[in-house]
Amino acid sequence: MKLKRTSHKSKKTPVKPGIRRVLDGVTAVQTVETSAGGYLGAGQQAFTAIGKAVSGQRAAILIEGNDAHLANRVLEALSDKKVSLVIHFIAGTTRSGHPAQTGYEALNLFSAAGYLQLVAGTVQEVIDFSLIAHRVAELSLLPVVIV
Repeated sequence: MKLKRTSHKSKKTPVKPGIRRVLDGVTAVQTVETSAGGYLGAGQQAFTAIGKAVSGQRAAILIEGNDAHLANRVLEALSDKKVSLVIHFIAGTTRSGHPAQTGYEALNLFSAAGYLQLVAGTVQEVIDFSLIAHRVAELSLLPVVIV
C-alpha cells in the first residue's frame, strides 16, 4: 500500500484587508475626520467648527494656503480659549490643486501663536497625524496645526 504525501497549503489572506484606494490630501482629511466622528469646517464653516470645539465636541478646520485672512480670523476667534481643535493647513495649493502665491503667511501666523505644528510629507502621514493631533489637542486643550 502506497501512502500519499499531502501538503497543507494555507489559504493566502491579506494581512490588512480593506479597500485599496488612492486619495489626495483633501479627500483623505475629509475621510479621516468623518471616520473619527469629528466635524470638518472649511471656509466660512470654520467658525461653526470652533463653536463645536468650544462646546467639547471633536472638530477640525480645513484652511487652504491662499486663505491667510481666514487663518488670521481663526486666530482672533481662538485667542484666550482652551479648545481642542485640529487645523488642517494645506500650504501652497488651492482646492483644485493649483499652486497658490505662497501660502506660508498663515503658517507663520500659527507659528507666532505658539500652536503645535505637525508637518506631513505624504497623504498617509496626514491621516496618521490627524488621529495623533486629535488626541494631543484633547489632552492639552490647545489647537494643533497639521501642514
